[in-house]
Amino acid sequence: MGERTIQEALKLRKLLKYVTEEGPSEDHPHYPKWLVEEEFVFAWMLDSIASEQQAIYSTYGTFKTLWEAIHRSHSKRKDKTKIIDLIVQSYTLKQGDMDVLTYSNKLRDIHNELDHYWPPSTDPVARAHEATNRLCQFLQGLRPEFEMIRGQLYNSEEEPTFDGAISKAMQEESHLNSARGHIESTAYTMKNQSHQKTNLEKVNKEEIIYNYCKKKGHIKEKCWKLHGKPPHITRADLAQQGENSGNDLP
Repeated sequence: MGERTIQEALKLRKLLKYVTEEGPSEDHPHYPKWLVEEEFVFAWMLDSIASEQQAIYSTYGTFKTLWEAIHRSHSKRKDKTKIIDLIVQSYTLKQGDMDVLTYSNKLRDIHNELDHYWPPSTDPVARAHEATNRLCQFLQGLRPEFEMIRGQLYNSEEEPTFDGAISKAMQEESHLNSARGHIESTAYTMKNQSHQKTNLEKVNKEEIIYNYCKKKGHIKEKCWKLHGKPPHITRADLAQQGENSGNDLP
């Protein structure tokens, strides 16, 4: 039976005071009634506990101390589950589409919550190992494009700090974004220049090349009206060219 269910049951029976209040002294007029009701609640609680645990909890003197012991045990189980979940999160979190700052803050939040449920060791060696562990979690979660900075930090003679690694990664991110922006800008410029060149050639071909003879299929430098028929062109060539172009000769 869960804590909330037990509390609701006690509240319904108007017995919740045995959880929230201290009992009267033995010389108090209401003490006998309190003792009888408490023994009833104590027995009811034991009956709701698994049989293999009843022997342990039956040693507690009052219902209040019994309830506190059950609550502590339940809280520890909850904390253990939460700790395991946070540890898994810290190892599996990846940067994905997040920028470095957002990713590092999310990982730091997991570490802070883990510290709440599982306080850090006071031993300097253990704390140093944990710091290295968290640094590796951060570096391993970065995208592949940060491989160079990851290698530099792993191979650094001086042990990098978590904050120092974040700073290095953000600098690398800024460099990558700048290089990516330059490449995109260059590609756009080249595409725009190519488009402009194509349009210019089209304009030249339509408005300059053909304006003199008003015919298509040749360029200005080869226009017969301007330069005369080339001497190597024979009548047979002219006839064949006329058939292929619908008699649209230069």
